[in-house]
Amino acid sequence: MGRILVAEDDPQVGHVLAERLKEDGHAVKLAADAETALEYMKKRAVDLILLDLRLPGKSGLDMFNEMRDTPAIARQNMVVVVLTNVDD
Repeated sequence: MGRILVAEDDPQVGHVLAERLKEDGHAVKLAADAETALEYMKKRAVDLILLDLRLPGKSGLDMFNEMRDTPAIARQNMVVVVLTNVDD
């Protein structure tokens, strides 16, 4: 199965996503912030990123732009799915 990176700062949401994906046989890495996610992707290729737009520090959009500008990440063939949770 695929290698999936979940960039999500809400521990409850991240845990639920990771556990469900693991049940389906995927290798999952959780990252609570953009810096952790970017460092992981510099070392390991991923097939899918579930990217929260509202990450602490560097936003998900900033992270996406840095992914594009970082050769070690940009040359990977991956799918990025953007997630967001807006409270009323």
